[in-house]
Amino acid sequence: MNLYPIWKDYLELTKISVEDKEGQGLRRTALLAWEKRPYASLPSLSETIRFVRFHPAIPYLPPFWARLVFPGINPRLDDAAAALHLLFEQDMIEAYREFVHRRFSIQRLEEIVLARYPADPAVLRNRYDRLTRRLAYTVQNVPHYVQAPDNVRDLGAVRGNIRPAGTRQTAALIAHLPAYKALSEQLGIDNPEFLSSLQNLYTAWAAYLHQPESARDFADYLHKRNVWY
Repeated sequence: MNLYPIWKDYLELTKISVEDKEGQGLRRTALLAWEKRPYASLPSLSETIRFVRFHPAIPYLPPFWARLVFPGINPRLDDAAAALHLLFEQDMIEAYREFVHRRFSIQRLEEIVLARYPADPAVLRNRYDRLTRRLAYTVQNVPHYVQAPDNVRDLGAVRGNIRPAGTRQTAALIAHLPAYKALSEQLGIDNPEFLSSLQNLYTAWAAYLHQPESARDFADYLHKRNVWY
């Protein structure tokens, strides 16, 4: 593989030892210079992807992705899958979404990759972790109530006002559990207690919403029916 000058310079700066503060400072300075240095020619996105796969042991720092990968990705085009696939593998997919100001949902990016690389473990694991965060978020206020899931931005960080899940939201959560169970099994993840707890809590909350007068509050409702979590 012929090396572009921008690649050669990047390879050189990654050789700087960062075992002490002096080395860390030297690499940081070299990286800042590399970010701003003009080059007569730059590799295409596909060439950069091949370069990364050809040199898997190199530390690929955020400026590398921001200069050589992120700007070349257009999820609306057919050639985006390979680049997005690499970002999922390198755990850089959220950094890319920040770069494009979250114009594309994580679900859409997952589907683009899975259409070309069915059952890809990196994408499926990302989806599993994301859904696990969402489901765990919904029960943070049990035994008082099951929390509305749509107050979670990107299924991770809390945004907006916390409020109880309504009837429609609770039904949607219950409907999601079989797919989450199938995804867990596909990845070989053993989590029956978590799934059973979610099923019991969501079912109990749905019933309580229909008959709130049957108990003082949701905690009392759970206690009277021996629902544990």
